[in-house]
Amino acid sequence: MQTYKLEKATDNKDMSCKASQIIASNIDLALSQRDRSQISLSGGSTPSDTYKLLGQEHLPWNRVDVFLGDERWVEPNDPLSNALMLRNSLFAFGPGSEARFHPVPFVGLNSPSESATAFANLVQQICAGETPIFDITLLGLGDDGHT
Repeated sequence: MQTYKLEKATDNKDMSCKASQIIASNIDLALSQRDRSQISLSGGSTPSDTYKLLGQEHLPWNRVDVFLGDERWVEPNDPLSNALMLRNSLFAFGPGSEARFHPVPFVGLNSPSESATAFANLVQQICAGETPIFDITLLGLGDDGHT
């Protein structure tokens, strides 16, 4: 039986602090057990503050592989790109900039389907297990209820 712990935040700042601490703790735990940690982060605008705080955590970021759990079919420098949001938050400055980022391949591919296939192959190469396993997967929840 699964057990879950519900964390309540008083406001967005508190939520960002708690979320960054939980993610950092999971990365630290994974790295205490093996050489590398793989995490999958959500996009959108809400987690940006969390990722800015997370990037300041003093972890061995050079041993962390970061993937996006979602991406839009837009150029990597488009304001709607989740990869751009990560570059401007988690990877912008501080210790987090040392992480290894694996964005969804876009350049030179002709369709979202080709991009998804290339990304699936990338994840399979880097993550352990016949079905790749992430140490932590952060899921977002949009205002309209999408995840």
